[in-house]
Amino acid sequence: MAIDFNSVNNNPANAPKPVNKDRTGGAPSQPAQDAPKAAPQQGTNVSLSESARTLTEAQNALAQQPEIDDSKVESIRQALADGSFKMDAEEVARKMLDMDDSIFR
Repeated sequence: MAIDFNSVNNNPANAPKPVNKDRTGGAPSQPAQDAPKAAPQQGTNVSLSESARTLTEAQNALAQQPEIDDSKVESIRQALADGSFKMDAEEVARKMLDMDDSIFR
């Protein structure tokens, strides 16, 4: 399960509340009715680098792939059922230690 750390601090309860105080008493005031409105922004041109285009194409290709390889799952299920599934305990332990090393560096 992936954990999205990017949105941890985006909690609306933690966001500062804007306060519009007038100069006379410090109480919140209503925005002026005849205040000039911001001019609409002109269109902005954006161009992507070659690596960004390649990354976007890769993401799109990956999104079209199934999340689970049903044929591989079925072959493992069959191997487990008939007792032919072999697991190398040392390889599993090595992979677990490698993952541990990569997390806590």
